Amino acid sequence: MHNELSTLYQELILDHSLNPHNFGSIIKPSHFALGYNPLCGDKITIYMNIIFNKIIDIKFNGDGCAISRASASMMTDYIKRKTLNEA
Repeated sequence: MHNELSTLYQELILDHSLNPHNFGSIIKPSHFALGYNPLCGDKITIYMNIIFNKIIDIKFNGDGCAISRASASMMTDYIKRKTLNEA
């Protein structure tokens, strides 16, 4: 069972890393945040349009390792169209 979960996890990370969801930028975001990890050099920018306490659109771009890129991809999928409290 552990091996199957490990394989599934690796496939999910690889898929999101090679084909990230919501990758890009928003021209005029209502909010944005910059993230930088000086230990590994990952740099990610998150762009959001928030209207009436709801995340209407979210995108990210930047340079990072496979796990960083996959994490940003999965996070944007998860919180898109949610309220700030849900996110």
